[in-house]
Amino acid sequence: MQRVSAAPGVPLSQTSTDAPTQHINQADNTENKTVPEDSDILVAYSTAKDMKAFREASGTWFINAIATVFSEQATTEHVVDMLTEVKNLISQRIAYAPGTKHHRCQVSAVTQDTLRKKLYLFPGFPKTNN
Repeated sequence: MQRVSAAPGVPLSQTSTDAPTQHINQADNTENKTVPEDSDILVAYSTAKDMKAFREASGTWFINAIATVFSEQATTEHVVDMLTEVKNLISQRIAYAPGTKHHRCQVSAVTQDTLRKKLYLFPGFPKTNN
C-alpha cells in the first residue's frame, strides 16, 4: 500500500477567532475553510528513539523537568517554549552510573508538533485575592 504524502483538509470548527466555515475565501474562492488533518498535534518524548530515559528516586528526568518548568511558567509561557526549556534542562544533565555503559551519558528529549497557534495552559491562573 502506497502512503499518500498529502491529504485533503478537514473542516475547521468555527470558534470565536476563526472565520465562519461557510465563508468564501476571496483569494482562492474556497467555500469551506479547512486545515490539514494532522494539525494541532503536539507529541513529547522523554528521549530520542532507541535511547534510554534516566530516572532518579523522584521520577524520570523528563517528568521532573516538565513539573519544574510548567509549575513555574504555565501561567505566562507558550507550551512549545516551555518544552524547549524542558529539553534544555535535560540536555545539561549527566548520568552517573559507574561500572555501567550508561556512566556519564546524556540524553535529549524530543518534541514534534503541528500546532497552528500558540498554546497556553492556565493563562493568568492562579488569581490572587489581595
